[in-house]
Amino acid sequence: MGKSSLVSSSQPRSIAVGDFNNDNLIDIVVANSGSNTIDIFLSRDNGTFMDQNIHTAGSQSSPYSVVTNDFNSDSFIDIAVANYRTNNVGMFFGYGNGTISTQTPFSTGSSHPFFIKTGDFNNDNRSDIVIANHGTNSIGVYLGRGDGSFQTEKRFFTGYDSVPYSIDVNDFNNDNNLDIVVANYGTNNIGIFLGRGNGDFESQMTYSTNMNSNPTSVAVGDFNNDNHLDIVVANNGTGNLGIFFGFGNGTFAKQTIYSLGSNSYPQYVAVGDFNGDQELDIAIVTSNNDQIQIILGSGNGTFFILATYDEMPNSHSFSIVIADFNKDNQSDIAVSNYGTNNVLVMSGYFTELLTRQTTYIVNIDSRLTCIATADFDNDGYLDIVVNGIAYDSLLLLAGTSNGTFARKKIFSAGYQSQPNEFCICDVNNDNQLDIITANMGSDSVGVILGDANQIFRNVTTYSTGIHSSPASVAVGDVNNDTNLDIISANSHTSSVSVLLGYGDGNFAIAVMYSVGIGNDPSSLALGDVNNDGYLDIAITNYFACSLSILYGDGYGVFRLMIFSTGYNSGPRSITLVDLNDDSYLDIVVANNGASDIGIFLGHGDGSFSVTAMYSTGIHSQPYKLVVADYNHDNHLDIVATLFTSSEVVIYFGYGNGSFQLARRYTTGYNSGPCDIVLANLNNDKQLEIIVVLYSKGSIGMLTPYTAANFKNQAFYSTGSAPMPYSIAITDFNNDNQSNIVIANSGTDNLRIGFDFYNGTFQSQTIYSTGFRSHPEYVTVGDVNNDNYQDIIIIDSYHTSISMIMGCGNGSFNQQQITFPVNSGSNPSAIIVSDFNNDNRSDLFIVNEGTDSIATLNGYNYSTFNSPDMYKTAIDLGPVIVVTADFNNDNCLDLAAPFMASGSIGILLGYGNGSFSTIMTYQLGTNASPGGLDVGDLNNDGKIDIAIADYGTNNVIILIGYGNGSFASMMYFSAGNNSQPLSIVMADFNRDNRLDIAVANSGSDSVGVFLGYGNGSFATIMAYSTGYNSFPVMLITYDLNRDNHTDIIVVNRQASTIGIFLGYGNGSFRNQAAYANEQSAVSYSAAVIAFDNNSDPDIIVTNENSNSLAIFYNYRNGTFSSRYTVQDITGSLPIYVTVGDMNNDSKLDIILVNYGTNNVNIYFGYKSGIYNGGRPYSTGVGSGPIWLAIADFNNDNRSDFAIANCDTSEIGVFIKISTSFVLEHRTTMSTHPS
Repeated sequence: MGKSSLVSSSQPRSIAVGDFNNDNLIDIVVANSGSNTIDIFLSRDNGTFMDQNIHTAGSQSSPYSVVTNDFNSDSFIDIAVANYRTNNVGMFFGYGNGTISTQTPFSTGSSHPFFIKTGDFNNDNRSDIVIANHGTNSIGVYLGRGDGSFQTEKRFFTGYDSVPYSIDVNDFNNDNNLDIVVANYGTNNIGIFLGRGNGDFESQMTYSTNMNSNPTSVAVGDFNNDNHLDIVVANNGTGNLGIFFGFGNGTFAKQTIYSLGSNSYPQYVAVGDFNGDQELDIAIVTSNNDQIQIILGSGNGTFFILATYDEMPNSHSFSIVIADFNKDNQSDIAVSNYGTNNVLVMSGYFTELLTRQTTYIVNIDSRLTCIATADFDNDGYLDIVVNGIAYDSLLLLAGTSNGTFARKKIFSAGYQSQPNEFCICDVNNDNQLDIITANMGSDSVGVILGDANQIFRNVTTYSTGIHSSPASVAVGDVNNDTNLDIISANSHTSSVSVLLGYGDGNFAIAVMYSVGIGNDPSSLALGDVNNDGYLDIAITNYFACSLSILYGDGYGVFRLMIFSTGYNSGPRSITLVDLNDDSYLDIVVANNGASDIGIFLGHGDGSFSVTAMYSTGIHSQPYKLVVADYNHDNHLDIVATLFTSSEVVIYFGYGNGSFQLARRYTTGYNSGPCDIVLANLNNDKQLEIIVVLYSKGSIGMLTPYTAANFKNQAFYSTGSAPMPYSIAITDFNNDNQSNIVIANSGTDNLRIGFDFYNGTFQSQTIYSTGFRSHPEYVTVGDVNNDNYQDIIIIDSYHTSISMIMGCGNGSFNQQQITFPVNSGSNPSAIIVSDFNNDNRSDLFIVNEGTDSIATLNGYNYSTFNSPDMYKTAIDLGPVIVVTADFNNDNCLDLAAPFMASGSIGILLGYGNGSFSTIMTYQLGTNASPGGLDVGDLNNDGKIDIAIADYGTNNVIILIGYGNGSFASMMYFSAGNNSQPLSIVMADFNRDNRLDIAVANSGSDSVGVFLGYGNGSFATIMAYSTGYNSFPVMLITYDLNRDNHTDIIVVNRQASTIGIFLGYGNGSFRNQAAYANEQSAVSYSAAVIAFDNNSDPDIIVTNENSNSLAIFYNYRNGTFSSRYTVQDITGSLPIYVTVGDMNNDSKLDIILVNYGTNNVNIYFGYKSGIYNGGRPYSTGVGSGPIWLAIADFNNDNRSDFAIANCDTSEIGVFIKISTSFVLEHRTTMSTHPS
């Protein structure tokens, strides 16, 4: 069944302003060409507007243009509208109170009025009208009589086939008589009609806007401050702006053109001051790409900073008006959106730098890792070469004149070569570019020579050594014979291979040089780091977390020096460059493991100092970097790809070796950017960023642009066609009469009819289903078992199921519950029934898009409101969050440690789900708290805090006063280089006093402090977790049911969980370790009985593989081997805990997903079976890493708090409702409907 078209959408085309109710506020009027109406939006004194008042302009009138003035001399604003299809002008006379008369039309004869303007053309102090006449190639002037009527038209010819499109009015020759400028679309010019002051005009003078320019709009202003009016014209055909500078005598200079960028075709222009500098700026509507562009004027006739605002897709904005709606002395914009049937009002203009991404798909399975740009075919345009490891090949993309690319050639790098990296150079001195590949699969480098015909020869390979597996390659003259040599970094033999070149494209047998045993080099760079005139080689060693420098002697011989890049840093790539203008080469390293950029400033003698490590964000994993002057300030900047967070970051340099994070651009969810190059592809002096998207098998091209934005933005509907799609009947108000509900797909709402009498419904209620939801199917049923009928709808635009809960009296909860279904499923029908005989309503869904049937089984699942966010401070980065009542007011509070600032924060709760502003406590010099737990350590009935301080190797105790404040800190050493990361409290020796255990990541141990019950502790007892195990989290539980507390530890580096069974006297057995999946990156674990036999099992998050590992308990404290459950791709689960989130006495699993910025709850259903509820977003880029469960608003329902590390926020989610789960799917062979 298709959508109905019984009523047309409004299709607003023109917009104007005026004060219609004399409240000194600016109101809006819109001409709706589709619904044959005008809308008036009255202002509310705060820059917002009331809903529209609708007035008809006559059947099939199609009002195209609207203008305001006082046409009947009563001091109230009136409205004139150009009714295109009925060939008349409609007059609406204002009463000064926001209401207007019905339309009084007057005929325009055979002309279709296309555009309308007003002014006093005969100097009689009465408002006149001028119209652009479509069909007669003329403008018509109607002189007003002052009573709302007009004299007979005076028509002025604009030229054969001129098609006048737009008009503006002003005094161009300073004679105090109004003149007219016309945009002549058909003849590619503007026409000037100089007024004589009596209603007559001189013959038209034209100024060319250039061939095929098709001007569509004109506006007037003094752009060069010479007190002479100038004209700006929108050249739709040629995609630019034209400025005609006036001489003050009615004549104008030849057009000056300003480009708007490719694919911008301006539709409408207006003039205002958007940045408050008292200089005129220009706003441009480009309907074809749903954009509004703003170009700022400098006051001397030039313009700068073209900024672009992206509207909603298919908005097709048609015209704009400039006014100061909120009285802040800054120009605001109101836009008529023809395509989406609304008016957009924006105020508070500002700009920000963003990028637009163009993606070129290569092959999703190709395993792209390297990219380079060069002009291979000598046509003056840059080309792109990218590798494909999986296909042993390289792909050449040829550049074109408009900055786009097309596939040109695929050429082999050799059988089973697996080229991981390549470089571009001329190795045979023929002035043609050649390609050198590092072939990991064939233990070789490949030489692919180019020729003058732009055809690459077949590859010639040279061995780099058996099992060498070269990961990186570079070229340079290491023996000073003026011939380029090849150097490869061999990842499996801890060496580099040097192949000396003969200058003709041939090379000698490789000579290997050690970079240190077990160093596994990952990348290399060449340069003279000790200023002896000879090339040296710098290598990153990924697993050894070091740099190897091979100092050359000019004869192809090298000596070795090794530098540390920091613990667990995992350097992935390296660049040699002079960062601080001292003529010495410095080193920049992308540390993949530590997620930072390392700067090593060179001293000119081959030695270096570690100057700074710039964080790229937790677990962001920088992969490659380039150094260039990106912002044109003559200082080098750093641009790097972040593989895990799928971003590009830019650090602006100060020229002294220091940097500031300046930009962060996404490359697309889970795209996995690795290699990167910068290039100016469109000759606009701005570098484009080109990245290889490993996970997508594609190339992403990020083009920077200045984005226009506004602090305040609001949409106001001008009316859409309801487009009723489906209907359901039930009794919503329990009066034993049938009610009706209709899904209006066009207006995004439900219409509910009540009180059926004599064949009609006496009252109706409208419920919005959300912007652009397009509800298509509606049904009814009692989905929450409250004996009241609810509404279930299909949201076709967002591919989801939504529910509105009925209250039994004809009203409904305003909170709409939405459940997303699989992308592309296109659900088309729903049935409500109890399919599993559990006395709960289930949903049976027909999915037309995926040829399938699905059921949503009803269950008492929890739904939470959008979180309240409590901002800590810039870059504090909370790492965990815990709950307790710190001030004894029976309201739960929050506490969180901040590693970045060496502090902890307390948020006192009010008992209603809200919290105070954060109070912070500094922990001392070099503090870096990684873990926190709470309890009564001195048995005074007040909550205390214990902190694991990674930075000072201490446990820090804060004794609470019970009023939300704490005593001075006490410090207990966890051991030299212990670096404690996690802390728990428990009574390990059954003396009714709390003890403490810490996970010492630096010393690979668990440390136990037995408490004395007064806030002090015995000396630490340490238990080994194994060499290089790196324990990161502790849990306490009685795993073997002997009434003794045991300890579970997550060993991240060893990829194990460790069990320390307690003896009940404060001591523990040695660790029993259970292997997780190989190379698993785990940060947390939880205890839960999966089979309801009361034997606690263990669940562990594996972040890097997006999975959960389960270890089943054998009832004696020993566990089975790992069982893996896969989570969502790209989710990066970082924390797991358990709790009863829906009050059904069954434990649920709560998962914090760092990669997808959400929390997902798996609800306990029956023995060992968990159903997934919908994920709860923690905010874009939030980086959630920890969660605490509590009842924050005292409603006896579980809420939760989240630590968002990347946005430095604590988020609180309050439970509000119930939910459903997707239970079953059956594949079908037809399109069900």
